Order: sequence, then C-alpha cells, then structure tokens
Amino acid sequence: MGSARDVLFKSAKYLLILGIFDAVLGGLFFLIYGIEATIVALDDTVILEFAFCLIIGGLFDFSQAQTTIEMRKIVFGEKKIKYSASRHAEAQKRGAAIILAGVWVILLALAISWVA
Repeated sequence: MGSARDVLFKSAKYLLILGIFDAVLGGLFFLIYGIEATIVALDDTVILEFAFCLIIGGLFDFSQAQTTIEMRKIVFGEKKIKYSASRHAEAQKRGAAIILAGVWVILLALAISWVA
C-alpha cells in the first residue's frame, strides 16, 4: 500500500511543478498579449503537458525493462549492464507518477472550464 501512496504523492509533486510552470507562463502571456491570448495559450499548454507526461512516463518505464536491457547488450555491446527488478520497479513507479500527474492536469483543466 505504501507504493501506491508514494506514487500519489510523487504525482502531486509533479502536478505542483506543472502548476508553477502554468502560472509563470500565464502571467507572461497576460502581460504581453492580454487575457484572450492567455486563455488560448493555456488551453494548448494543457494538451502539450498531458502529452509530455505520457511520453516521459512511458520512457521511464521502458528504459529499465528487461527487453530494453537485452537490446542494449546486443546493439551497443554493453557487457556490464544487467537487468534489475528493483530498478525496473522504481522506474515503473516514477513513470506511473508522471502519467498520473498528466491525468491530474487534464482533470483540473476540465474542472476549471466547467466552473468558469
């Protein structure tokens, strides 16, 4: 149960980072272009952040998978590298947290647009 809680807390941390990025970007757009351009830019930013979180989260999981390790041995001739189930489990947790942060971004954007 602790690992699910860890993933949830990590995803909240990543969501906070994305929120700070959105606040800074929104403030800059508001100062330069006004409110209409800010709303459009932040709508597009949410979609890009979601896609970014899905891609990066998938790469974290993929980077430590057993087939990836075997491929690196064959293609690059790395002899010292070995598959580690604990490293793969940690990479899966990190990937899941990043993907969950992307889902939180979409859900928050939908909630804000529904209220506004």
